[in-house]
Amino acid sequence: MWSKHKRLIVLAAVAAVGAVVLVAVYWKPSMAALLRAARSGETQSRLAAIGQLERAPSAETANALASMAQDADTPVAVRTLGTLGRLRRADALPQMKAAMKDARPEVREAGALALGNLGRRTHPQTLVEALRSDPSPEVRAAAARGIGLVYYWEGMPDLMNALNDSSEDVRRNAGAAVHRLWRADFLYRADDPPQERAQRIALIRSMWDDYSRSPAFNRNRWGKENRP
Repeated sequence: MWSKHKRLIVLAAVAAVGAVVLVAVYWKPSMAALLRAARSGETQSRLAAIGQLERAPSAETANALASMAQDADTPVAVRTLGTLGRLRRADALPQMKAAMKDARPEVREAGALALGNLGRRTHPQTLVEALRSDPSPEVRAAAARGIGLVYYWEGMPDLMNALNDSSEDVRRNAGAAVHRLWRADFLYRADDPPQERAQRIALIRSMWDDYSRSPAFNRNRWGKENRP
């Protein structure tokens, strides 16, 4: 009799442990708990919470994330901006633009990438300003990429200038943006010798001079309905 009871006790204990394991595996924290975890605590815990919020987007989470776009914890600010960009939260545009003035280049770079992900709902002039004057090559490269992603034809003069940037990464991203806008390969290569690059850039400038005076350019200006 005792062995039978002992067996039942052991089985009950195993079942209890299994239930705890199942709860641990399948229980998901509430939205309020995730928001609290994202706003404060250790960096890794905050990043994990932001990752979970990204998988359950809502206006509430977007507002919470927007408030962390310039968080004092740099990895958190960068991850937050990346999330807002991937979710294409145009309502966070003011926070993205503000991030472009942050003292930390990592945050400005993340802001530029987020702006590039917004498509026609972005503010492309912010990207142009970063491409023109940001001291960080990583930020300039991200800005060049963003200009191409949103098809900002008005940014072409600055992209052409960036084809001669001192940073090869900036030149490469500017070249990719030019290629995306024109849908043509001018055989420009960021790592070519300066003389070869100059020849390709001259060709692109010649094409741009003609195109910028054409009706087609006016149809593709920022805000037109037929823009990509």
